[in-house]
Amino acid sequence: MSFQSDLGKFAKATGLEIEVVVGKLAFDVLKSVIEKTPIKTGRAKANWNLGLGSINYTTTKSTTFKLSVPPKGSGNKVIYITNSLPYITSLENGDSKQARGGMVKPTMSEINRSIRSVIR
Repeated sequence: MSFQSDLGKFAKATGLEIEVVVGKLAFDVLKSVIEKTPIKTGRAKANWNLGLGSINYTTTKSTTFKLSVPPKGSGNKVIYITNSLPYITSLENGDSKQARGGMVKPTMSEINRSIRSVIR
């Protein structure tokens, strides 16, 4: 089964529009990767971004993170969740005692399990 068909089945099982499901899913993924991102200075957490229809490559020197909510109707566009810091790949690959399994990989495993659980 493809992820896209799983989302369609999830939407049908929950009675929600696919656009609502995609927006909520993007929010949940973003929240989870932020929560799993290790903290040394806080900069890695603060640089997770949402991009609607295109990748958001911006970075900030800030160490304060905020959780962005995808705007209404964003489920009709490709939603990119990115972090453009040069060391984010090292963190994802386990170069931190705080996040040995990374941030994105475990989040996607959790989301896939949740979606499949609802479908069943």
